[in-house]
Amino acid sequence: MPDGTATQPWQPFGWQAMRLEVPEEWSLSHAEGDGKSGIVRLSDSRDVRLTLQWQANGSADGVPVALEKHIAQIKREISRSPSGWQVKRETNLVNWRDRPHESYACRGESEVNGIVWFCPACKRICHAAISTGAEDGAAVARRCLKGLCDHPTDGATTWSFYGHTFSIPERFRLERPTLRTGCLEMVFRHRESLIEVVRVSLAEEVLRGVTLIEWFKTFYGRRIEDFRREITESKHRGHEALECEGEMLWHRRASVLFRPYYMRAIAWRCSEEDKLYIFRWSAIKSPANEFEKFAGKVQCHET
Repeated sequence: MPDGTATQPWQPFGWQAMRLEVPEEWSLSHAEGDGKSGIVRLSDSRDVRLTLQWQANGSADGVPVALEKHIAQIKREISRSPSGWQVKRETNLVNWRDRPHESYACRGESEVNGIVWFCPACKRICHAAISTGAEDGAAVARRCLKGLCDHPTDGATTWSFYGHTFSIPERFRLERPTLRTGCLEMVFRHRESLIEVVRVSLAEEVLRGVTLIEWFKTFYGRRIEDFRREITESKHRGHEALECEGEMLWHRRASVLFRPYYMRAIAWRCSEEDKLYIFRWSAIKSPANEFEKFAGKVQCHET
């Protein structure tokens, strides 16, 4: 019997090395923590639909313990609800052979399908709870979990949220997420090196009366004034673009410690999406081929 998941649109979601597919109407509504310990929630216009939690330094023996904690929390919440709820364990939600896991279901006025598992690759205990009001809740949960990946692959960590997808080297850790309406700015750090990935909406309006280069200089302002830089017009995947490269001025190097001395950036306008993108890498020395590789991982309309 068809479950409806094949006909509805789906999209990728990725955060802190957790990647899976979710229904298109679900979007990031809450995030906290880091790669070792954290939680994210995805919601639609009505309610929270997906909760993902992770904790580092776990083991396979920790799966039953973690599940007991989640079940106890669910029962406490159920006790405050006027509706009748039922909790069932060992629901065979997935059949993973590479990850110890236990699943459960909670059914009442809505349906929650959950799973707790241990990832041997990254040593994290993880929990996913998928809430739906539909009769095919288990089918939706299985579709979400089918291609789930919970650690970096091929030396890269992929992030995907609000239709924005990119990858960075796995050694970099999220330092500062800025998620404003119309502007997503993610900053990652590894020692003295920084990577910034930016997406700005309403490009046509933003660039009205200014060039791409003028907008780029204004966007970064004083953050690039300490660099002897060269900004040139270019093309990126057929889009209007610019490239910026420079080294910190010598008289400024003496006044800062552990600060990147080299900067390289590429910015482009995707007319099809009406968005602006920036990929910027600051380091002690040039990242060489890695810059080209990961700048090419920032997806826009045709990728």
